[in-house]
Amino acid sequence: MSLQPCCVKGFEWDGTPEGKAIPFPTSSNQAYVTGSNSDAAVMLITDVFGWDFINNRLLADHFAREANVTVYMPDFFNGDSLSKDVLKMDFPDWAKNGLDIQAFISKHS
Repeated sequence: MSLQPCCVKGFEWDGTPEGKAIPFPTSSNQAYVTGSNSDAAVMLITDVFGWDFINNRLLADHFAREANVTVYMPDFFNGDSLSKDVLKMDFPDWAKNGLDIQAFISKHS
């Protein structure tokens, strides 16, 4: 797999997440939960930046509000995630700075 620079540009949103971290019922991992609808729920599967990345949490908050659902966003990477520092790097500099995206994908496929 070859990543192109246009696919890896990013930024961090401003905001304060509204949900909370809880133990995920079916594992020893944590989950971010937001919303309060006991009749409708959504499970949000994150990107490589993981369940604790502010963009993912703010997106979960938005879904909860707009769709009137409770959103569960589990930590599927067992506490691992891509460093947010990647957002500040140019794509060609990733490998120079020790980031091995292929190893991350292989570990968490």
